[in-house]
This record gives sequence, structure tokens and C-alpha cells, in this order.
Amino acid sequence: MTDAKGPAMPGPELQALAACLSGSGLAEDSPQIAEFEMRLASLAGLEQPGLATTSASAAMQLALTGLEIKAGECVVLSTLCEIRFVNPVIHLGIRPLLLDVEPAGLSLDPEALATFLDAQCLRRGSAWFERESGRRVAAVVLPHIGGLRPRRRDVLELCHRHGLALIELPESLRDAELASSAADARVLDFSHHEPGLGGGGALLSPHASVIQSARWWAGLCRSVGDQGPSDFGFQYRMPALLAALGNARLERIESEHSTQSQSHGLPTTLLPFGPAVFAHHARRAWRIPEGSSFAACLENLFPAGWTGERLPLPLHRQELYAGFLSGSAPVAERAWQETLVARPVRPVARAPHLSVHESRSLVESGGRSPL
Repeated sequence: MTDAKGPAMPGPELQALAACLSGSGLAEDSPQIAEFEMRLASLAGLEQPGLATTSASAAMQLALTGLEIKAGECVVLSTLCEIRFVNPVIHLGIRPLLLDVEPAGLSLDPEALATFLDAQCLRRGSAWFERESGRRVAAVVLPHIGGLRPRRRDVLELCHRHGLALIELPESLRDAELASSAADARVLDFSHHEPGLGGGGALLSPHASVIQSARWWAGLCRSVGDQGPSDFGFQYRMPALLAALGNARLERIESEHSTQSQSHGLPTTLLPFGPAVFAHHARRAWRIPEGSSFAACLENLFPAGWTGERLPLPLHRQELYAGFLSGSAPVAERAWQETLVARPVRPVARAPHLSVHESRSLVESGGRSPL
């Protein structure tokens, strides 16, 4: 987002789009897409190029497919996982198993995972199966929430011990860079977690076989030699124009994160939920003080240059996922009611003369985009 009185888009981004349009760069094998996929992998510390996608949901579906998780098998998720990462599980006929979160990082609770595996699963050969249903437990999904640190090491140890794949959901490129390469797949969301890149998503993996399989499946949604979609599925691959825009914005996205997360001070009326994963993380989880409300906290956030959002409604409270919760989820229930995730607004888009109500209306209508 840029100043309303200035150009609609910075020069480097316009040049990147013009170069894409003037060449043969609109094809799925365009150099813009290949460059973007290589640069994403490099930022994440991986040698294997990633796979740029139309959305995080598409990347999640391809991650599950690339890891050869089949319909009828099970994937373990926290009940606070965002729905765009869970819908592909249902779409592929995979059964989600929902567990509670741990209080410090609001991600999957390793103790709940260990209890589930020990009490409700049994081992057959090298695989683990639910005792009651007989379904194979194939993978664990580990989200990052509000800049908080998930207990990755504990979850990873359980995955290794039980032969489960680990799919990690970093909130930013910085998360992906520092995340352990031991994760079998990482799914990035450029629409909600990194909107500065323009949208879409990506799948990263240290395993060449995962990316190769996902890339093959992604290509099946188009007829050979045809620019339109075939009868099979939808378009998974990121458009070349979006990749070109992403390449141009990668040049400055890291410096923007560092500058904005430092230059905006949050009101002291909000209580820190816990230490941020990184000092410059753009998303911060905060506990709503007792006696206050979400709306009251927003009134303090907007003048300070921040916007805020609630945690998603726990999955087990939603009709589509009712019945998938293992045990109870008291931590998730409380966190959903008490937590606010704040994000800084780009300084160039701020309008100090506007009231809080007018500023909020602009944000809700898309008039200015938070990072």
C-alpha cells in the first residue's frame, strides 16, 4: 500500500510487471516464477527450490499430496489452526485430529500430542494407528501464532519417535529462514501473513521428492498446451505477474519488517502474551487485560499505528470440524477470548488527521493494508 497522493505502485514493481508483460513471462514456466521460487528457498536456508502457489490453501494441499498422505489417514492439528490450512485436509478426505494448544506459544501442545499418541494410538511396524478407528496417523501440523515461539523441538522429537511427517506454518519469511530444516514441509501464506508480497503462497521442503511430487500434481489442473483449466481441480501455480511482483518486493520486505516493528510503540494497556519469536517480528500476540474488551484495545491500537485481530474461532466450535477434537481444549478456549494479535500499519499509509472510527473503516474496506 502506498500514499494515496503518490504513485499507485513504486517504480521497481512497475518495471518488474512491465518486463513480465513484454516478454514471454506469462507461462507457468516463466523465469519470474523460477526466480521467485529459488529466492524463497534461499531465504529459508534451503537448496531445493520451493513451489509458488495461488494461495496458502493450495500450498497446504500440495504439501499433503507431496508427503503422500492419503484419504482416510489422519493429520494432527491444533484447534487454533487457521481454517485455510485445515480445509485442504478435509478436501483430500484426510481426517483432522484436533488437540489443545500450550499456553505460552498458542501452538500445538506437545504434552497433548504425547498423551494422544500413547493413550489412543498403537504401533504396527513403523507406523502408528488410532486404536478406535484403525486409521494411520501420518503427520503433525505446527502453526506459528502472533510471533510466539511454538515448542518445535518437543513436537519434532515426538514426530521422529513416531515416524510422523511435520508440516510447519511459519508466519513470515523470517520464521521460515530460522525454522528447523528438519520440518518435512513449510507452507507460507502471502495473503495474510506476508501481504507485502502481494498474495499467494508457497511450499518449501528440504526433500526434493516432496517438491517434485507437488509440482507434478500442480500441473495436472491444466490441459497440455491449453491456457485454460482442465476438468481436474483448479489452478495451483502462482501467476507469473504475482511472482514478478514478489521478486520486486522481496528487495525491501525484510527491511520494512525490521523498521516497522521497532518504530511503532504498542500502548502499555496491553499485556504481553509472551516473548516474541524474533525481535523484529511484525505480528505480536497480546493478552486483553481483565475488565477491558477487544474493541477498547483497538481504540488504543489505531492511534499508535497498529491494527489488531482476534484469534480464529477454535475449530472444534465450528460445525464442519465438530467431533474431531480429542479430549478437551481449555487453553484454546481461554486464549480465543483473551488474545489479540496486533500488526503494524505501514507508516506511509497512515492519516493522522482521521479519527479512530474513520481509520478503522479504511482498514476494513481495504483502504490501507497492514503488514
